[in-house]
Amino acid sequence: MRLNKFISETGVCSRREADKWIEAGRVTCNGQPAVLGTQVSPGDEVRIDGDLIGVKKQQVYIALNKPVGIICTTESHIEDNIIDHVGFAERIFPVGRLDRDSEGLILLTNNGDIVNEILRSENKFPPISGVHLFSHETSSRRPFAVPTSIPNSVPGLSWWSAGRILRNFFSISRY
Repeated sequence: MRLNKFISETGVCSRREADKWIEAGRVTCNGQPAVLGTQVSPGDEVRIDGDLIGVKKQQVYIALNKPVGIICTTESHIEDNIIDHVGFAERIFPVGRLDRDSEGLILLTNNGDIVNEILRSENKFPPISGVHLFSHETSSRRPFAVPTSIPNSVPGLSWWSAGRILRNFFSISRY
């Protein structure tokens, strides 16, 4: 596995940020200064600024009903960003985006592999469809944008269809 991916999977930073740290000489692998493209194996000792970094974090998936006014960015200096709104202790990022003036279902995760599988156009991920969600508790009907299905070719996502995520809370009808 490439070193930048290993660092990213520990939750310390993104792959791009890891590349910057490697280029700046802040990263060592088994006591040797790392270079871009360094491969790591299980048991290798990776340090950033002399601090040993841990093992891969458990994968997190959050389904959020994003309210109007929240911006789908990980940039902490931007007011009303989605990451501060969620307030999750570990590094997560949205899968796609909804406009500031939109509300609806958005997924957040720390699993960059799944995000890449979903968002890359060459993977021909199915388009987003509009649906109405009916809450049995409030008897209200509200429009949301949710993926209607996720192909089995995306590892670990065959269970992520809109009906399975929301099945216990809402009835779903297309419009």
